[in-house]
Amino acid sequence: MDDRPPSPLFPDKEDSSVGFGVLENSEPALPKNSKVWWKIDLIVLPVVTVIFFLQFLDKGNIGNARVAGLQQQLKMSNTQYSITLTVQHIPYILIELPANLILKRVGGNIFLSTMVVLWGTVATLQGTVTSYSGLLACRFFLGLFEGNLFAGVTLYLSSFYPRLMLQLRRISIFFAAASLAGAFSGLLAAAIVNMDNVGGKPGWAWIFILEGLFTVCFGALSFWLLPRAPDTATFLTVEEKDYISAVLKHSGVVAESAADDDFSWHHVAATLRKPHVLVLMLAGFFNGTTLHQQNRTPCYECCVTWACWACCEMMLGRCWSIGRCQNALNIINIRT
Repeated sequence: MDDRPPSPLFPDKEDSSVGFGVLENSEPALPKNSKVWWKIDLIVLPVVTVIFFLQFLDKGNIGNARVAGLQQQLKMSNTQYSITLTVQHIPYILIELPANLILKRVGGNIFLSTMVVLWGTVATLQGTVTSYSGLLACRFFLGLFEGNLFAGVTLYLSSFYPRLMLQLRRISIFFAAASLAGAFSGLLAAAIVNMDNVGGKPGWAWIFILEGLFTVCFGALSFWLLPRAPDTATFLTVEEKDYISAVLKHSGVVAESAADDDFSWHHVAATLRKPHVLVLMLAGFFNGTTLHQQNRTPCYECCVTWACWACCEMMLGRCWSIGRCQNALNIINIRT
């Protein structure tokens, strides 16, 4: 029989909370009078939300620039304009996996901030192009530097929040920034386009320049706003850092030993074979198709794509419900 006293981080009591595939029956104890999650919500989450907002703003401003005369002034055909939109997604897709490996080594604060400054610089340079080839090159590098943002921010936030807390609230909050960017980008562009001929540049060029410069400035500021990890955050106490580390290990986000967190192609292959991951990939594909093609695709094709996306989402929702029920049954069996 073990006569050791219970750990202050893992009190000898059961908790009824249920996670995604994790049995939450010994939740670490929160330090007394601590507001640890509120601190992270008020300092880290707003910064990454603004970064995500700026990404969608810089990604979508080419449509506003087209309305302001970009296509006519650069003498582009409709096909050439479509190519400039497509070429951005080639490096956008290819960069995600290697970029996440780099992020884990150098830290999210350095990597994400650097990417923001780089894509803000490219977005600004779009306002100086005078030819189709120049715009094409800018869009390629814009996709290269923007490509890992969503996956990178998710990976970065997972070092601060346990899975259930991250998935149900925080991801939803910063992902809502995409909708805000779509709501305000047109209004902002309508105001900026009035700067036509200021400095000898057309109004569409100022859309790129001003929005890009703001992104560069915020990216530089985020170097000092974002901590590398909870254990280096100056706004957390020692007890709060220990608590976050214990919670992340307990929920399975962080391995017990550093060696278990090392990258392995075997784990990548095993993940890609999981059915719910494949369904999620299909849902993301159809969602992206409807998001980027609804203004250039016949209505019936959009309806078919939306139907496929809805089926994938319902399958994922059913898998989530089954997993929750299975966890609840496991806890009931243990307690009885």
